[in-house]
Amino acid sequence: MHSRPVIALSFFLGALASSGCSRQEAAPSAGTPATTADAPAAPAAAAPATAQHARACELVTASEMSTILGGTVQATAGGNERPPAATECIYQSPTAQTTGSGLDELAGTNPYAEVEVDWGGGDPEVVGGAANLANAAAQMDAADPLKGLGDRAYKVTADQVFISTHGNLMMIRFPRRSENVAQTARRIFETAQPRMH
Repeated sequence: MHSRPVIALSFFLGALASSGCSRQEAAPSAGTPATTADAPAAPAAAAPATAQHARACELVTASEMSTILGGTVQATAGGNERPPAATECIYQSPTAQTTGSGLDELAGTNPYAEVEVDWGGGDPEVVGGAANLANAAAQMDAADPLKGLGDRAYKVTADQVFISTHGNLMMIRFPRRSENVAQTARRIFETAQPRMH
């Protein structure tokens, strides 16, 4: 009646004994000094892989952005630079002076743009829901200039564009009353896209 537990117990003890024997075989005999070659190194615990993403200022260089915006800009990391979750770059003329009102103050005077990428934050369904709200607030042109840009793209405001691509969200902001926002955003995204990994 008790044969099954006894058999199971004997298998367990046999396995334990054989592992114990192999450990004793690896141990040096009495009188023999242990060397590092005798004891195999314990395998290192594999650390979870963290995705390494390019920073926003690497996605579009200052030189590339200067060409896109039509004036010399410097690139500096923004306040939303939070690796590995998000990255932000602010492109601004070296001569631009702001005194607190930021983008509004720069409107129409100096080349300026902000590029932010939220890695993993570009779910097309979420972006689509926000796009529907934006469209309800202000009618967009019948011919969408952002069509075909990433998985989904839309203007949140007259000067801000969101682009969902491969599960990531790129946000591009310009000063108020900027011209050619959709076309400029397209050029920025197309420059950055090959480096977004």
